[in-house]
Amino acid sequence: MSEKQIYDNFLAAIDEIIRQKPDVLVHAGDLFDTVKPKTRAYTTVPGAPGWLNAAGIPLVIIAGNHRLHPV
Repeated sequence: MSEKQIYDNFLAAIDEIIRQKPDVLVHAGDLFDTVKPKTRAYTTVPGAPGWLNAAGIPLVIIAGNHRLHPV
């Protein structure tokens, strides 16, 4: 799967979530696989919480195990 397909699938999933209009969306874990994802991730992903909010879908995010700084 290409990187473009991953972003396209992410956006399609957000569209489908908005279409189904669940009571709440829970994201359980890391959104990215690395602490510093590619630039395209920073331009694709950040709009999703706003789109969900505009659709009246609360978003609950649970922190994953990726840390910005080693403990």
